[in-house]
Amino acid sequence: MKKAAPVLGIAVALMLGWPRACPARARADGAGSVTGRVFLTGAPPGPGPVLDPFLLYAARPAPPPGPHHLVVYLRDVPGRPVPPSRPMLLDMKDNRFVPGLLPILAGGRVRFRDLDPVYHRPFSYSELRRFDLGRMAPGGSRVVDFPRLPSSGIGVVEIFCALHPEMKAFVLLMRNSHWQVLDESRAATPAGAPFRLKGVPPGRYTLGVWGPDFAPVSRPLRVKAGAASRADLKAFWEE
Repeated sequence: MKKAAPVLGIAVALMLGWPRACPARARADGAGSVTGRVFLTGAPPGPGPVLDPFLLYAARPAPPPGPHHLVVYLRDVPGRPVPPSRPMLLDMKDNRFVPGLLPILAGGRVRFRDLDPVYHRPFSYSELRRFDLGRMAPGGSRVVDFPRLPSSGIGVVEIFCALHPEMKAFVLLMRNSHWQVLDESRAATPAGAPFRLKGVPPGRYTLGVWGPDFAPVSRPLRVKAGAASRADLKAFWEE
């Protein structure tokens, strides 16, 4: 009968509720989250002419606009995560860069793929990363590394195609993994574009939003352990 006591103790513990080891481990770091909405107001910019960066062609009318995006992100998060070993993909399809906005961790790589039946020549004159991949045949691909960051904030690398001046994309170099890409058209609705950034360590940060068609906007924010912090951002289209 004396040997039954441990078994009885375990049974009672199971009935009353065993200590929640797995949830406790999941919350051991005390991470919180940030939720909110991005509102984009004002009149969207018109297409305007396309200027050839290499000045090989005259200005031409812009093509019909594709889907535009923006990124909401946190600044001042401690630590520098290691970028994935596999390159992120930036495709050239239907004479567009897809996606048109690609955030990556600084130090990461991007694979450019030509999925069109024509040649492309992606390049950038951006200070953070200058490159020229030359003429790429249909089906070809080449990899570019992005090792540098600006002294503060995120890095912006503007990318063009020398053979198709209407093509344009942005690679954003991020300092941490706390970001989310949002649809610009949804942010322009009265309801705004919702976002949620998970796994944020407690602390005081800056919440920012960046897009190619408006001035960057930011606001201070405090994240508490195990809690969801609420913060909205309002941006204005540049005229």
